[in-house]
Amino acid sequence: VEGLLGHRIAVWDVIRECAREGSADQAIRDLEANALIELLAERQSIVRIAFNGARAEDTARKTAPPELFRMTGVLCQRMPSTSPAHAGMPFASKVVAWSKLREWTEIDGWTRPPHRDAAADVRQ
Repeated sequence: VEGLLGHRIAVWDVIRECAREGSADQAIRDLEANALIELLAERQSIVRIAFNGARAEDTARKTAPPELFRMTGVLCQRMPSTSPAHAGMPFASKVVAWSKLREWTEIDGWTRPPHRDAAADVRQ
């Protein structure tokens, strides 16, 4: 995590809490999502979101205002799940896909994007 933070990449779960037996995504029930849109309003320097697998993106799409995916200056990207249960993709392929984060850190030298008003994006 320290290496990620050193490159201004934060890790934050879409699901705040849930009930589940075992570790399978299919076992998740009674979930409460984190307030992603509020996080973006508070932390306007966030300009890219990488979802760790389909479940994370699907949860965000179901629980966050749809404006999240239309916000000016915010790129949302589904990445392959890092879970060992997602064995349909070889580990080496996951590494290649996730290396896109390195490209993100090099774009514009991570300059802050033009000001955005996340609350206004939600109201529109």
